[in-house]
Amino acid sequence: KKSVLSLLTIINDILDVSKLENHKLEIIPTETNVYKLCRDIQLLFQSDVIEKNLKFNLDFTIDRYYSSSDENAILLT
Repeated sequence: KKSVLSLLTIINDILDVSKLENHKLEIIPTETNVYKLCRDIQLLFQSDVIEKNLKFNLDFTIDRYYSSSDENAILLT
């Protein structure tokens, strides 16, 4: 079941990238945990960072800072 959900997420991301390239992606602002978003981005690039012997540090004093944004659109760009 988890594999099916992962595949569905990948397919949806591909469709969203296509919409983004055609300037048809609808931005839906929602309350977003900025720390979690940055942590997700860090995890997304973790293998590249390790492979290139780089560092990617997050320095947050709080882990519950919220913003109104579209998390999926941010991750796509």
